[in-house]
Amino acid sequence: MAPFYSPKAALFKAFPKMRDLSKQVNQTMENAEKELSKRELRGCDTSFPRARHAEAEWRINCTNDYEGAVYAVEQLKNSLEISDPLDALEQDDEGSFAPGTGVWFIKLDRSTDQLLARQWPWPRPSTFLERINGPIRMVTYLQDLCWSDVERCGRDNRKELNLAVSVIVRLIYNGGQAGYLSGPGFVPVLERFIRDWQDPDSGFFGMTYMVENGRTITMPDLSLTFHMVRYAPHLVRWWPSLIDTLLAIRESTYPQGWLDKSGMTDHNNYDVVELFQRGWNKMLPSQRCQAAFHIKEMLNWCLENSVDDDGILANPDKGDPIPESYYFAAAFLDTIGFFDSSKKFWTNDNLQSPDSRKRGMIAKLKRFNQDFTVIDNTLERLGVNHRPWSNAIL
Repeated sequence: MAPFYSPKAALFKAFPKMRDLSKQVNQTMENAEKELSKRELRGCDTSFPRARHAEAEWRINCTNDYEGAVYAVEQLKNSLEISDPLDALEQDDEGSFAPGTGVWFIKLDRSTDQLLARQWPWPRPSTFLERINGPIRMVTYLQDLCWSDVERCGRDNRKELNLAVSVIVRLIYNGGQAGYLSGPGFVPVLERFIRDWQDPDSGFFGMTYMVENGRTITMPDLSLTFHMVRYAPHLVRWWPSLIDTLLAIRESTYPQGWLDKSGMTDHNNYDVVELFQRGWNKMLPSQRCQAAFHIKEMLNWCLENSVDDDGILANPDKGDPIPESYYFAAAFLDTIGFFDSSKKFWTNDNLQSPDSRKRGMIAKLKRFNQDFTVIDNTLERLGVNHRPWSNAIL
């Protein structure tokens, strides 16, 4: 495995003004996150300020754009003062569903549900997709994001790559959207990109960073690997190496590991068990034994620290909207067969009866804004309904 490299630390070392700004606005960002969570629990649509929060966080932690970051924080604060903000179904002039930001990849990410899971046509065509509306344009865009020279260029492309590629892959495999990304050349070009991108040594997908003396470091990335395994499983190779790497990064922090700063999260645990489940038939017996042990650990953590007996999420994933946190908890439990014993791929043991938690989670979902596709996706994970667009969420 490659040695650990922190692009954020490298960025802040090269551009100390960004480090100082991060410290100065940390409480503002924390307060905004808490306020957005409160509103979401009340059933409010927080799409507009969430987009501005995402932009501010990205500019602070992934770029050297000091003025842009300061402005983005001010825009975030202003958005929290708006009494009737634009909702998740409001388009901007380019047909994206993120009028709260001007950053292209955030527009793409915040339009995921509408592009993948809603009935078209919308009032405005998605002209913002024109930027990648061609096989060469699309693959060049992705290739350019796969590496970063943080100290010289003042930008870490990892966040943009992670959000963009997860939407692009699904759009192309769904046949494009409203005339975009739908030509015959997209699939073969995308599949060549994915095959070339996977690292044969680690089995992972990740970012390559330029470091001192012209050297490069390729960092295995849990989320990037999850997206490729979930959305293009037929292209993933070198499974024993992938699982060895997955087990080796267990104690590391995201995105190079399973853990958040505070420890486990339902989001990361879901990513991990999805990789185990997809690769189970290709794993060595020793790998299965280790995986089963860790899945049991994650299940115990979820039942003791995240989803209580009444289905209340006691430990929402920081940075995710509350409805999405419910999705990741449900997706984790669903993937390991907690709700449906026929899905248990990792153990023959009887799991704890899920009835009370399941009923409670279903009841809690009614508190949220029902316009969010993630609500239906979570209900599908809980076995309440079946939707053909469940991949509209991570």
